[in-house]
Order: sequence, then C-alpha cells, then structure tokens
Amino acid sequence: MARWLHAETGLGSLCLAGDAALDGLANARLLRETPFRNVFVPPAPDRAGMALGCALYGLTALAGQRDTWRWTRDDLGPAQAPQHVAAALAGHADLRIERLPDAASLCARMLALLCSGRVLGLFQGSSEFGPRGLGQRSILADARGAGMHGWIRAGTGQPAGSAPPACMVLEERAAAWFDLPGASPFRQYAAPLRPAQAARVPAIADAGGLACAQTVGPEGDPLLRSLLQGVEARTGVPVLLAADLAGRDEPLAETPAEAVALFQRTPLHALAMPPFLVTKRVEPALPP
Repeated sequence: MARWLHAETGLGSLCLAGDAALDGLANARLLRETPFRNVFVPPAPDRAGMALGCALYGLTALAGQRDTWRWTRDDLGPAQAPQHVAAALAGHADLRIERLPDAASLCARMLALLCSGRVLGLFQGSSEFGPRGLGQRSILADARGAGMHGWIRAGTGQPAGSAPPACMVLEERAAAWFDLPGASPFRQYAAPLRPAQAARVPAIADAGGLACAQTVGPEGDPLLRSLLQGVEARTGVPVLLAADLAGRDEPLAETPAEAVALFQRTPLHALAMPPFLVTKRVEPALPP
C-alpha cells in the first residue's frame, strides 16, 4: 500500500495515524522497504491524537493562521509542582526521602544506582501525551543485565506481549548500536541491534536482537541526556533499558501519588522525582 501511495503522489514523506501506527516493526519496514524517506508517527497516533489534530485543523482551516508547530516533544500533559511531589511523599514511614540540591547531584545518585544493578522509576515534569513513557514517566535500568527486561516485566505485572524491549540511546551514538533509519524521539521504530554490540547489552540481545529505541538528541530532555552520557562514561554503553512507569492494565502514572503507590507495591529500588530521590528502608533483592 505504501509503494502504491508513493507512486500515486510522488511525495517523499508519509505520516501515519491509527492504532496500527504503534507497531514499531511495521514502521521500520516502511522506511527500509518503500521509497518514502521520511515516516512520521506521532506519539499518540490513536484516537487521543484527534484532539491535537482538531486543534491544528481549527487553527489553519478555520482561523486561517499558518501552522508552524512541530511535534518534537511528547511532554504535553500537566506539570507537577514540587510542592505536589513533596505532599505525595509525606507520611510514608517505609520510604527514605532525599532532597538533592541540584540536577547534577540527582543525576550522580541515579547513575550510581543504575550502574550497581538497581532499577529506577523516573517521574518528572509534564506527563507524556501518548501511551508510552518517554522519560517523563519511565522505568530505567542497566541494559548490560541479561535478565533485566524480564525482571522489570514480572515485577510490575506488565504482560510479556510481542513487542521488542524498549531502550534509550544517545542520538549521536544510535547508528553505531542499531540499524536505525534516523532519529526516533518517540520510540516509533523497532530496530535490529548491531551484531558487534549485542554481547554488551544482553537485556536487549536476549529478546531477539530487536529493540524499540528512543533516541535522545541535543534538544532532548537534559536529565536523560546527562544520564546516558554518564552511563557511557562509566560503562562504555550509551544505552539504558526503559519501560513505562505503569502497572499491569494501567496507564502511565499521571500524578505524584500514583507514582509513589506504584513504587511501593513493586520491587523498584528507587524513584527519582526531581528534586527528590526516594528509596525503600527495606531494599528489594537485586535482579539476577
């Protein structure tokens, strides 16, 4: 169908919508096997995206204004003020709550935990508009741990499914690690891992060598960039295993209270909620 559409229109760009556009394997094939050189998949290609589509239609077709907006970030939801985060953390005797003085200090503590085999939740800023946690509502882990992907899935109750594991990678390093057709800020493509790198990230390689990779470029989230750069400096691997900050049959944690409740009932080792880092007084066992 895509080849026919290209022959009919002669256009070089293709935009996908609908639930099927969340299929990273199909999206990657569209780039590799059709003449389209640019395939755009919005973070919320299902019916949720109709809200933005209608708004843009009203702006251009009804109000007659020029549309200059480009969907480059997914954190379009409501932001959480620090006082709301502090209120959600109050009164939990089973938690240790540390307030870090700045982003660099928080990043350093997160790096130490990640590189020691701990699994972290990350709740920051405005929530994602789409169904995927892309760094605002995410679970992060060291991709060098062979059983890490299964441990996260079992601990959160998320079903196995058929989708490849998700990960984050520095955009400028992505081509050296994945056969990725280009930048993928919304994790829209399932890309094969380069064979030469497979042994270094068994959390991904053990799942068949495919991963839904999210590239984090210079204009991406500063904390994610700092984490990936720090992990690369310490381990030589610019990749982090990622998952959604959500439980089984649940949407992404939207509020601080939801994030704290999820943290308490799962074996996650820490929860970063800038400027706070939360750990458990009784630490869960480390992944094997």
